[in-house]
Amino acid sequence: MLTDEQLTTVWKGFTPPAGWAKWRRDYLDFLSWLRNASGSELRTDAAQRKLWNVGDHRVPRPIGVRRAWSANASAAPAHSLSKGSLG
Repeated sequence: MLTDEQLTTVWKGFTPPAGWAKWRRDYLDFLSWLRNASGSELRTDAAQRKLWNVGDHRVPRPIGVRRAWSANASAAPAHSLSKGSLG
């Protein structure tokens, strides 16, 4: 792990790659949407796709390799997940 001093030094030498400004703007827009979304909105299929499909917003996610998981392929209809149905 980097110390604060090391991180500051590395950041000063950072040269943004092509597309950085758009990525950053999209990322901040995504965070704003997420912060302001209601619980019922977050439970919709569209919101779940937005949250899990990496290609849509390219936001950091702890699932490993980008595009390695598809919300569409993994989605189960909400009504099929009754209490106790997962084992």
